[in-house]
Amino acid sequence: MQPVSDWIDRLICGRYELRECIYSSRMSNVFRAWDHKKECVVAVKIATNNLKYSNLVGSLKREAIALGRFNNPRVVRLLDFGTIGESFFIVMEYVRGWSLADHLDRDGQLPLAICISMGIQILEGLKVIHSAGLIHCDLKPDNLMVTPDGIKIIDFGVVRFASAVDQKMNWTNDNSKHVTGTLPYLSPEQGQARFKDFDGRTDLYACGVVLYELMTGVYPFYEFEKEDQILGYWKQPLRPFSEVWPPVDVPKKIRKIVWKALEVDSGRRYQTAEEMRADLLAV
Repeated sequence: MQPVSDWIDRLICGRYELRECIYSSRMSNVFRAWDHKKECVVAVKIATNNLKYSNLVGSLKREAIALGRFNNPRVVRLLDFGTIGESFFIVMEYVRGWSLADHLDRDGQLPLAICISMGIQILEGLKVIHSAGLIHCDLKPDNLMVTPDGIKIIDFGVVRFASAVDQKMNWTNDNSKHVTGTLPYLSPEQGQARFKDFDGRTDLYACGVVLYELMTGVYPFYEFEKEDQILGYWKQPLRPFSEVWPPVDVPKKIRKIVWKALEVDSGRRYQTAEEMRADLLAV
């Protein structure tokens, strides 16, 4: 795998000058870059492409296909894609702002009115994603950016295609047979890799976890250990809002919305992002 430092100051495709690595993981490196053609800042995501994770180029290609379906202010925009040697890259709009994870690290919890507003915007984005026949599968504070124009959903690295035709693409990648996503935002069906039960409701479960966390600064589970609880943390009782410390006053109508999103049985959850959004708007 090529060291991240080797990419800095490189010009790829005679157009994108990589200036700073802003995110690095086993899957990819993301760079802030200058687009010499359009004279603007962009984000360039390059698959790490090492032997241990040989499926990563395929995952990034799948992400490019997914992002190519959107042109909406709630979802990061795809601008370009291509290859560098044996690796693959995508170019996206550079999102100016900070993540909800940054908010939580700094503030612990957010004012209730702001949480509701953010929840409505997240669900607007999920409505667009699900309408395009996609399931994000990794909705979490790190992948929700606060921008001057509101919330924007990013990182479609483990996206799944919901339609029968597009699902065939998933079987060429390892994420079709293994648990993907991030604890503790995995729905029960996602954590158990029951992909036949997958649809947009798995993202709505994650949205419920995010809303609870924004309101309280903690997860809605009493006990959560990253690996040991992967197949069981959702089987335990949820933590009532009244037991959170420091205390937070959450009206009954909002508690009902969060609890419905966190139903273990997806049939008892909200069935669509618009249904959940409508209930938040009514509040």
